[in-house]
Amino acid sequence: MLSATLVALTLTAGIASAQTKPAAKPAAAKPAAAASAAQALPAVDKTHASYAFGWSLGTDLISSGEPVDIAAAVRGVQDAFAKKQPAYSEEQLGQAYSGFQAHVQQKREAAFRQALTDNQTQSPDFVTKFKAQQGVITLPSGIMYRVAKPGTGAKVTPNSEVQIALRSFLAAVGVPLSGVDTPPPFKVADAPIPALKETLVLMQQGAVWEVIVPPGKGVGQQNPQLAQQAIAIQVELGAVK
Repeated sequence: MLSATLVALTLTAGIASAQTKPAAKPAAAKPAAAASAAQALPAVDKTHASYAFGWSLGTDLISSGEPVDIAAAVRGVQDAFAKKQPAYSEEQLGQAYSGFQAHVQQKREAAFRQALTDNQTQSPDFVTKFKAQQGVITLPSGIMYRVAKPGTGAKVTPNSEVQIALRSFLAAVGVPLSGVDTPPPFKVADAPIPALKETLVLMQQGAVWEVIVPPGKGVGQQNPQLAQQAIAIQVELGAVK
């Protein structure tokens, strides 16, 4: 499951290029008409765009898991777009909206707590099975990694300053802990996640690795609950200085 997710995930867009390119020669000036045409944006189909907004709203509403009156939602959009007075008072709207958000948040928190429980229970079995998979390397600390894409650029040392993009999951159940994160450049010896201190020094610029941190190994003690979990980290190494 993690490998499939890694293939689908494109981290490269989140990383700045580490190679310094020679300054380009200034392009020859273009006629004003040609420059204007080059900058013109393509026309947007109003019907398609409008439907896209509605589709996005509908997707958000269904993912909330809360009951919704679609006809009332459409009427609210129509009234707001027509700059009409709302059908309900500001206080009623505020209470309803905040109540809706509170219900959604409560469900999400409950689902995440259950994911933590399930992941902690399944972590030992997951670690054992992952360790036996082809291409997996286990470091002396117990941290494991698999190369999804080899790097071809600069090698890393503990004193290197690096730029990375990463995404983390509860490894056994596949629940994301974060989206694609691109922290500011940092010195490897000061890596924000202890497990990265061990793995980054083995990587080359451009590499993409799947790192598995067994319970109690290398995620730090800032969150004791996560320290008891098997965590998967997908990391791409960008700039190396």
